[in-house]
Amino acid sequence: MIDFDDWLQARMANKQQAAELRRLALTESEVDPRGLLVIAQAIIAAHGSLDDLGLSAAETLALSNALSRHIKVEQLKPAA
Repeated sequence: MIDFDDWLQARMANKQQAAELRRLALTESEVDPRGLLVIAQAIIAAHGSLDDLGLSAAETLALSNALSRHIKVEQLKPAA
C-alpha cells in the first residue's frame, strides 16, 4: 500500500500532473484551503517554486490570490 506522501511525491515529479493537481486544489480552496497549501508545498519541494508549471497568467494570479487569502503574513520584529 502506498501512503499519501509517496503518492503525492510521485505526482509532483511530473510538471503536468503537478499543474493539474494545483488546478484541482485551487477550485477546492474556497471550501477547504488546506489542500491548496499541501499541494503548493509539495510542488515547491519537488520543483523549487510554483513558477515553472506552464500555468497561464490568469491561473498564476488566481493561485496568488487564493494563497494570500489563507496565509497570514506577519512582519518580523527587528533584532535587538
